[in-house]
Amino acid sequence: MPRSLLLLICLALVLPAACQPAPPAGKAPDYLAVAADLSNRLQAAAAMVMPADVRDSNLPLVALEIDKLQERPRYAIAAFDPAQDASVKAAEAALARCKAGEVAYRGLTGGENAQGYLERAYQCRTDGSAQPYFVRLPADYDPAKRYPLVLFLHGYVPETSKIYPWVLPPQQWKMAADRQMILVLPHGRRNTDFLGIGEVDVLRVIEEMQRFYSIDPDRIHMTGSSMGGYGGWALALRHPDMFAALSPMAGQSDFFLWEKRQREQTAYKTWCISQNNPLDLVGNARWLPTFVQHGALDTLVPTEHSRLIVPELRRRGYQVEYKEYEGQGHYIYWEDPPFEAMFDFVKPKVRAAAPPHITFRTFTPKQGQAYWIDVRALAQWGPPADIEADLTAGKLALTCTNVAELYLDPPAKLRGDRPVAVTVNGKPAGPLGAGSQRLTIAADGTPALAAATPPAERPLVGPAREVFNSPFLAVVATGGDDARQALNMSRARAFQGVWLTFAEAFPPMVLDTTLTEDLVKGRNLVIFGEPSTVKLPGIADPAKMLPAGIAMEPGKYTVGTHTYSGDKVGMVLLTPHPVRPQGLVLWNSGVEYGRGLPANHKFDLLPDLLVYEDRVDWDGTSAYLAGGFLGPNWRLDEKRLDLAEQTLR
Repeated sequence: MPRSLLLLICLALVLPAACQPAPPAGKAPDYLAVAADLSNRLQAAAAMVMPADVRDSNLPLVALEIDKLQERPRYAIAAFDPAQDASVKAAEAALARCKAGEVAYRGLTGGENAQGYLERAYQCRTDGSAQPYFVRLPADYDPAKRYPLVLFLHGYVPETSKIYPWVLPPQQWKMAADRQMILVLPHGRRNTDFLGIGEVDVLRVIEEMQRFYSIDPDRIHMTGSSMGGYGGWALALRHPDMFAALSPMAGQSDFFLWEKRQREQTAYKTWCISQNNPLDLVGNARWLPTFVQHGALDTLVPTEHSRLIVPELRRRGYQVEYKEYEGQGHYIYWEDPPFEAMFDFVKPKVRAAAPPHITFRTFTPKQGQAYWIDVRALAQWGPPADIEADLTAGKLALTCTNVAELYLDPPAKLRGDRPVAVTVNGKPAGPLGAGSQRLTIAADGTPALAAATPPAERPLVGPAREVFNSPFLAVVATGGDDARQALNMSRARAFQGVWLTFAEAFPPMVLDTTLTEDLVKGRNLVIFGEPSTVKLPGIADPAKMLPAGIAMEPGKYTVGTHTYSGDKVGMVLLTPHPVRPQGLVLWNSGVEYGRGLPANHKFDLLPDLLVYEDRVDWDGTSAYLAGGFLGPNWRLDEKRLDLAEQTLR
């Protein structure tokens, strides 16, 4: 492929997808011409001086409505009347508020649509896109009061989009408002299970709601149905100290039950699965009152999922209620009674901010914080870290498994006014004084306790999709022969299509020839190419970015003592960013990964390191040759690598 054709790739680095230029006037339907005009006005407004709250509440709404206008060709929506179009009206109103210095819908009514909710938006920090969320306030909302917040995570619908969002019917919005609760529905990037970039969306929506509305931080409740029931389980158990209650409907609780697979059959994928698997994290619900609902005849998400996890909660003595609807199948959430029961259950619940007893499991220090403990290092990468903490009568007893380092900072009301004696797995660790304390556990089990503050940055770890959870830039390598250039371009375009379908945004993407040192330093990098074919300003030898024992060349990959080559092989590798603190680099070489996967699950089970063939495994992933994790030390350990029984020679 001639190098000149590489210049056909064109994507924004800073502006959201909504600001992409429309086709030339005269060749585009009216709505694209209007979108182009609004894009120009948005850029002009972005250059205005205005308070941050005015900017951040209004400009993303304009970008969102432009997105909708530009997406209409994909949905074959006919020409429209700009004077009556809802998207145009909403964008115009947001631009007017910018000029007037008004925050969008902060404690105001009058912006609701016919269903009674407000559409809000924020600009995502990862890819710059405008992402929606949907809010209902009580009719007499008073900013001087603090209100409970209910997050409802929607179910899987292939057609859901920014244009056709999955939202609740009016009467269910009203149920929350009538109970003096604020209801918010994150969009979650369509159908992500609310994990990965979907989890980024949910956590950002919580942040936005606390910024713009009067929310009681001790009364934030997690709910959801079907896919959102699973997402609710996973997020609440990963962040148990954020929520006052959990109420999933018809949600999956165990991946292995869902796929009818034994853990030993999932090889390297087991770690990716387990860190989000509700049944694996069920102990984290100790202080999370839970109300589970399921249809007795559900075959879409079989009722066994609730019948499996609810007894486990009961066995542990946790607060759980279960309602099974006789004679009903999956779609119990199309009816009002489950919502009435859910709102009534969560409303009085208050978060346990500082419990004296903590049960906590994590598979990664990325999600290592709960209440007053903070896990920063695991003894071994792969198995979970488990902690039981009991602080009573001036004594702190810790039982830890697979923990190398954690921080303790119980509140004064738990510590009392005297030093607290600490034991770890029965061994004395010294007294716990005032302030944060660092506990390390040596390989022989010896604990050591010292006053210390947790580092501001958490340990840098995978798996691969972590690269998308903070600002990233896709880079197309232009080195190598024409065949390699064509392959890199093909991979990049495939990724562009996946991200647009999966995340409803154009990923920021450039050729390596247009990079600057500032761009390289400013973002995570998703590179389509190899160290020998990519130019990275400020990095003299990209090959040195790869861990010892791993080599990536066009059509040839070395992992320790194993070498794989051929035009039907590919490699994905996650490495630390050499010049950006807390940054990551995801290398993509060879044939496309995951051709058998739907766009919304493309990145779910990618580890740190994967060499694969161009054929489909049992779950739609590419059949692996070698796969595994580098862990926080970013070193290859061949003993912990999963290898296929047969490899290409």
